[in-house]
Amino acid sequence: MNRRVRQMELAHGHADQQAEQLAAVWQEQMHLLQEAEAKLAELEKFLGDYMHAGAGAQNMAALLNRRDFIQRIGEAMRYQRALIGRQREQCQVAEQQWRAARAHAEALRSVHTRLHGEAQRQLERGEQAQQDERSGNARPRDEGS
Repeated sequence: MNRRVRQMELAHGHADQQAEQLAAVWQEQMHLLQEAEAKLAELEKFLGDYMHAGAGAQNMAALLNRRDFIQRIGEAMRYQRALIGRQREQCQVAEQQWRAARAHAEALRSVHTRLHGEAQRQLERGEQAQQDERSGNARPRDEGS
C-alpha cells in the first residue's frame, strides 16, 4: 500500500471517530431535551392537579398564598419552555454537526476506496509486467535473427 493510501486510511479513520463522537453528543442532547420536556409535563400536571384540589372557598390569606404559588409554578413553566427551546436548538446544531462529519467521513471513505483500488491495479500491472518480462527472458532466442 502506498503512502497516499495509508494517509487517506488514517484520515478516514479519524473522520469516522469524529462522526461517532458527534453522534454521541447529539444523542446526549436529545436525551436532555426529553428530560426537559418530561419536567414541563410534570409541572403542567402538578398545576392542573393543584388547581382542581383547591377550588373550595378559603380565607383571604390562603387565596393570596395560592395565587402566589400558582404564579411561581407559571414562572417555572415559562423557564422550562425557554429551556426546551434552547435545548431544541442545541439538538439541531448537534445533528447538523454530526451530519456534516458523517458526510466528510463518507467522502474520505470514497477517496480511500478509489486510491486503494488504483494502488492495487498498479501493483497488479507491475506484477504482470515482471511476469511478462520473465516469460520473455525464458523463451529461447532465435539464433538465426
